[in-house]
Amino acid sequence: MCGIGGVSLISGSNLDGPMILSGMKRIQRHRGPDSEGDWWDDLRGVGLCHNRLAILDPSSAGAQPMYSADGRFIIVFNGELYNYRDLREQLKGKGAVFHSESDTEVLLEAYRIWGEEMLPLLRGMFAFTLYDIQEDILFCARDRLGEKPFVYAETAQGFAFASEIPALCVVPGIDTSFNHSAIAAMMLHNMRHIPDPYSAYQGIHRLKPGHALRVRRGRIEHNWRYWDPKPIAEETTSERLRLLLEDTVRLQLQADVPVGAMLSGGVDS
Repeated sequence: MCGIGGVSLISGSNLDGPMILSGMKRIQRHRGPDSEGDWWDDLRGVGLCHNRLAILDPSSAGAQPMYSADGRFIIVFNGELYNYRDLREQLKGKGAVFHSESDTEVLLEAYRIWGEEMLPLLRGMFAFTLYDIQEDILFCARDRLGEKPFVYAETAQGFAFASEIPALCVVPGIDTSFNHSAIAAMMLHNMRHIPDPYSAYQGIHRLKPGHALRVRRGRIEHNWRYWDPKPIAEETTSERLRLLLEDTVRLQLQADVPVGAMLSGGVDS
């Protein structure tokens, strides 16, 4: 678990970007106690921040925000790519050079080479935002089933995102009046949470699972679904199910720190 956050302000905004990033980091520090960092571009009014819980490559080489070697791309990432080693080898074959052992750098290089088309190739749990300085674009995405959180708001002053609603609330101008329709929908349908993309607040939304956002100069340009679940062509047998489960567990045990597992005894476990 890590914490990510950031803003993209419209031209002429009077908001204090560095102060907003500092507030986001302070509120989300419990998500990433190992280190924290931020990046701010005063000219473009864009900034990113990160609270890190180090799992892969806990050295300073894996710190975030992380920059591409050419300085064009900057990323903040919460989650884990289970197939990052396979992707890393593919990217090396296309000329990519890596300076860390982290999956974050794999994301950076994947975007540099494949652009938005990289999304279907990612296997894991993730929420990330990548900024392209040359194109002045924020590219945001959430994993297929929404394991990792991503909340955002669009106001008269620009666009902001975070891992948690309290961190987003440090941004002035967000409508935090209650969204009574969303709350009622949760209660009427006996749900444990308000369904995405809504939240309990009028001005705060969640990025839907399997969706991505493109933001430019404080405004959302495109919000799209990049993944649709499809039935598998092969017959589902107990043997195939076991192989899939074993492969999934094997991939999720990759870490550079000790890994533990707990079973709740519930249906999901």
